[in-house]
Amino acid sequence: MLPSLQEHILQAGTVDLDGSYLVQLAIFMVFAVILNFLVVKPLGRLQELRYARMAGARIEAEKMDLRAAEARNSYEGSMTDARNTAVGLRETARDAATATVRSSVEAVKGESAKSLEAGRAVLSESAEKSKVQLEAEVQTLATLIADELLNTKGDAA
Repeated sequence: MLPSLQEHILQAGTVDLDGSYLVQLAIFMVFAVILNFLVVKPLGRLQELRYARMAGARIEAEKMDLRAAEARNSYEGSMTDARNTAVGLRETARDAATATVRSSVEAVKGESAKSLEAGRAVLSESAEKSKVQLEAEVQTLATLIADELLNTKGDAA
């Protein structure tokens, strides 16, 4: 039985080359051509179109990135200019306020000096008047004390 099984396998594996092989080959080629026109070429065109659109989108995205970078640089430049202007205004305002304060302080110092001099003048005038009054009273008191001392000594003698 073994030899007959091997013979069957050998006979099944052999292929006869006849006219049906050429018919099958022709059917395959027609199917391949139809499949090429209906599926492969449209897919290839679709892939190329997609790639072209993606390349266009990439170029457009790069342009938008450049515009965004320019806008950011412009914004940062204007912010720097605004900061510098604000700093200049602040410095100007501070200098003006400092000058105003200095002039006010100088005016108050001047008024204080005048008031101090006026007070000193009033005090020295008052001191002079007091000295004159005291000298007059000293004379009067000295006379009274001398009279009292002399009268008391005279009463005792």
